[in-house]
Amino acid sequence: MIDKTRIESFLMSYSNADFTNPHEVCLPDEPKDCRGDFTHMGAKYWGCESRRHQSTRVLVQEQALEYDHNGHNWMLIGLKKRANVDTITISTKWYTGNQVRFVTVYLRDTLTGQMNKVCDRFPLNPDSDHTVTFDPTLATECFVECYYDGGISRINFFGAILNEQPSEKKNLLEKAAVSHVSNAH
Repeated sequence: MIDKTRIESFLMSYSNADFTNPHEVCLPDEPKDCRGDFTHMGAKYWGCESRRHQSTRVLVQEQALEYDHNGHNWMLIGLKKRANVDTITISTKWYTGNQVRFVTVYLRDTLTGQMNKVCDRFPLNPDSDHTVTFDPTLATECFVECYYDGGISRINFFGAILNEQPSEKKNLLEKAAVSHVSNAH
């Protein structure tokens, strides 16, 4: 094993992302200031920002809203090397009110099948860096539940990388093919 260091990661899959390039969430880079930068969908943000209002439903007959306290979005993140993770940093940089409010994080070791919850509904403040520390947990991937709608700029993992063969997992875009291109909106 080597000293505690940042563990490279990549986004394997996610529930949805409407306003961003969600793969930026795993980059080690400082989240970029995108103020004044717009796409056809509105303001551009760095990281992963989900579609809005997934936790609410309009009840037309009752003329009311229904709110699902357990409604959430999610991300599955792969670690490029198996490691004993003991710290996760989560940034909501540039999300000034539209950040994810809470996260529950599970670390999973695909070699043993072990899954451990390392934080439960950890609160995230707007435009802030957060650090979650816990006992070293063997992991090859991370499952993040995001409560509720909103954005996360960056997630980084820290701990001791194990000197083992590299993971065979692939980034979901690695073998992607473009099947259709259209500018009709």
